[in-house]
Formats: sequence, structure tokens, C-alpha cells
Amino acid sequence: MIVYKKYQKAKRIVDKCDKRIDDRQRSQEMTTRECVICYLIFCGMTNAEISAYLRIDCGHLKNLLTIIYRNAGVRNRYGLAGWWWARL
Repeated sequence: MIVYKKYQKAKRIVDKCDKRIDDRQRSQEMTTRECVICYLIFCGMTNAEISAYLRIDCGHLKNLLTIIYRNAGVRNRYGLAGWWWARL
């Protein structure tokens, strides 16, 4: 039940932030999926929770995170959360 509520909260947050995600996507040349993953990491979701929410394999998510880290110029998810926060 807690995980379901976390998914619902993440869905509401992503829906409300579509405009911000679109603006960031244009400025940083990131795909919409990459922007959503960044935001979900910023919200504190784990890889398993994000992969279940987006219905993708955990290995595929890790590959996407590697690309996102490289594009953002950070080394880990904590750096990515800070990078995302600085651009809100």
C-alpha cells in the first residue's frame, strides 16, 4: 500500500511538472523519459521503484542512468538530485 501511494504521488508530481520538464528538456537536450527519471530520482525513488513505475527492466534503467549522469556531468544519483534541484 505504501509503494502504491508513492507511485500515485510520483504520478501527480510528474503530471504537474510537465511544463518544467519540457523547458528543461529543450535547454539540456534530454529526452522526456530522461527528464522523468531525473525527477523521480529527485523525489527519492529507488531504481526498483522507478523501473516498476515506468514498466522497464532494471538493467535498462541503469543504462539510461549512465547516459543521464554523463549528460548532467555528475557521478551518482545524489549529484543528479543536486543538479536537478539547482535547475528547478
